[in-house]
Amino acid sequence: MTIASKTISQETFDEAVQQNIDTFDMDPEEAVADAVKEFQMSGVDLSGVSKNYAGENGRGKHPVVALVKALEAASELQSQGDSSVAAAAVQGSLEALATHFREGVEGGVELAGQNGAVELVLSLCRPKCELHSSALPTLRALLASRHNRAFFHQRGGVESVLAHFQST
Repeated sequence: MTIASKTISQETFDEAVQQNIDTFDMDPEEAVADAVKEFQMSGVDLSGVSKNYAGENGRGKHPVVALVKALEAASELQSQGDSSVAAAAVQGSLEALATHFREGVEGGVELAGQNGAVELVLSLCRPKCELHSSALPTLRALLASRHNRAFFHQRGGVESVLAHFQST
């Protein structure tokens, strides 16, 4: 068995499913199954996509994307000043992400990684930076994805986390 090395975006998967429905008059379940089969036969790793029908109007904004954007906004506020409101917003966003990951929504961890969550959480692990209590559980959940682990290592994640703990 070979390891799939090609990946696709959620949008590409959704377009293939919709094309199956529009072109071949498939029902949604059949269209999804066909798209999965075709991508897998082409050696595409589908672990980073949600393999369900998005609906005629698409997925809209996935809840995990909204949570990552909220964490990004809160983190930016915190970096501009040492506001307790910003710190509470970061903590709340981290906890919401961790809760979402525990609920196990298909593709959520991978989608979060694709939208910058690993880098964001790593930025909270800078030396002499207050590490929020939910940062490590959130990072742990993110690292369940092979793609997120690769990104974590490429960005010096281990060194960042160690440096944080050595500075405290």
